Amino acid sequence: GKDLSMFEKACRKNSATPEKAADELLFLRVLASAVQHSPLHPLHAPFVNQLTAMYDGNKHQPFDCETNIIRTFEMLTRLGIDIFANHNFDTWVLQTLRARIGNNAREYFVDGHAHIAINPLYSFFNHSCEPNVKWEDDKSTHSSSIRMHTLRSITKGEELFINYQGELSEKPYLERRKILRQWLGSD
Repeated sequence: GKDLSMFEKACRKNSATPEKAADELLFLRVLASAVQHSPLHPLHAPFVNQLTAMYDGNKHQPFDCETNIIRTFEMLTRLGIDIFANHNFDTWVLQTLRARIGNNAREYFVDGHAHIAINPLYSFFNHSCEPNVKWEDDKSTHSSSIRMHTLRSITKGEELFINYQGELSEKPYLERRKILRQWLGSD
């Protein structure tokens, strides 16, 4: 019941690149989900609570006053949050939300168009360079759904692993290690 068209049409008005607009729409949807669970702190909302936190202190998203403060506060105001009275949406909470989204988002392509999606289920799989499960985009539904396939027989109680790097797994060891550091926070 809220008019959010100013955010949805940002890239059509050239006020944002398609990638930036997709990131902001994703953030808006996460905020809307958190607002719907208003009795809970935003970081405890069911959808957000399941997102893996970012543990690498060296990986920082660049701060931009327009994006991180002005547009975010406009989103909250449009969603009915009094940003001066409701401290549940303090700036550190908003930055934590952005970090969790960044750590759990996945970009995928459908018919040559880039999409970005977030799914808390991704974080339930740990990484292995020798995974026993493979995931693939579900292109039949044009959504962020993924299909999981086992690569071998799985015994009862065995942990399921995926390769976080996908096609990057063909890269040399040291390069893979550097890329994985963003998720694992160490070697």
